[in-house]
Amino acid sequence: MKSIFTLCLAILALPPCRAVSGEAAGRAELAGPDTKGLGVFRDSESPSAVFTLLNAGGGPLKITGIRKTCGCAGAEADRDMLDPGAAAEVRVTVAPYTLEGAFSKSVFVLTDAAGSQPLRLTVTGECVPLFSVRPSKSVDAGRLPSGAGWEGAFELEASAPAALGVPAVTSGCPATVSVEQQPAAAGDRPRWKVPVKLIPPANGSFRCRISIPVLSPTNRPPLSLEVAGRTGAELFAVPSALSVPVSEEAVVRTLRIRLSGTRSRKLDPAQLRVTPETEGLGIHSETEPGGGLAVTLSVSPGLAKRIAGSGPLEFKLSVPDAAPATVVLQPPDASFK
Repeated sequence: MKSIFTLCLAILALPPCRAVSGEAAGRAELAGPDTKGLGVFRDSESPSAVFTLLNAGGGPLKITGIRKTCGCAGAEADRDMLDPGAAAEVRVTVAPYTLEGAFSKSVFVLTDAAGSQPLRLTVTGECVPLFSVRPSKSVDAGRLPSGAGWEGAFELEASAPAALGVPAVTSGCPATVSVEQQPAAAGDRPRWKVPVKLIPPANGSFRCRISIPVLSPTNRPPLSLEVAGRTGAELFAVPSALSVPVSEEAVVRTLRIRLSGTRSRKLDPAQLRVTPETEGLGIHSETEPGGGLAVTLSVSPGLAKRIAGSGPLEFKLSVPDAAPATVVLQPPDASFK
């Protein structure tokens, strides 16, 4: 009886319980602007800006992560735990050789503050590249007739003294490339012409990548140029991704294929081929008005189960003298990219 009485007195002596108010939790605020300018700088430089994050709440605050939106800007905080009233510095740094011209790039700071949105920190500025390229570093050659070649040229101008080495083609597209320095008066910026002559594949897409070493200034990455386009005829499937559920009966799906790059040719159902040949996949095609094909796919129950267990099945539909079309069969809940 005495022990029960003592326990009751101890309980009565405890302070009353109080609900935790918002002031007892951490709250993230920026001390200063959320956008800072880095000014004008060269592409070899790596400028940065420092933002101050303040814990304006009554409890501790933790920085749980920093999310970047591109590979051109990184960010880090000097601490991740903040007591009430404490501050952390978040430095946002632009990586060298990643930007050209005027820009605005952001990172997002995440905290454990209840119900809070990520804090957005933005840096702006103008990055001056060593080389300006006309018409651009990447040229779209469009669609070329089957078997046709492409000829063109890049024009380069340096913003400072520079020297270039021998170019190399780093892709599988055969090409002839040279670097020709252009005459310039004293005090003029160095200029070059880069003629390109390439032979793309007979049908389909092509991408010719060109790498030019930078001899001076030293320790710079090579200058990268590109010519891309399409040649000849290509098959296109609509849709190109089909959902296949597990079923005790054959699953039937339909699609249409058409030929791009030529308007006069009509597709022959007898010439349609599928690769690789897949057990449990049946294909039937019929000619449509306009020269395309209506294709019916029949997926066996066994193949549907295999797709559900192993993931999407990719195959190609092809006809002679044309680039093939890719088709994907996938489970209904798959996220296809």
